[in-house]
Amino acid sequence: MVLRVIMLVVWAAILGAFLGLLPSAYASWLTLLGAILLVAHLIEYFVFSKRISSKGDSTLKGFLMTIVFGVIYINGRPS
Repeated sequence: MVLRVIMLVVWAAILGAFLGLLPSAYASWLTLLGAILLVAHLIEYFVFSKRISSKGDSTLKGFLMTIVFGVIYINGRPS
């Protein structure tokens, strides 16, 4: 649960940087981190697609949860 909260805070910071709500010194790094996380989580979704679909969630929920939480969702308990 703690890891999910941390990921939500990270994504909120990335979104804030993308929207220009943070100083530019932080925004460039957070935007880069967001791009890296997005690519990594997209790769995770395709690599672990069978495991994700076996969780019993809808395809859309599995995709969104993987994009937001990555391997935390894939390896964690179904929510």
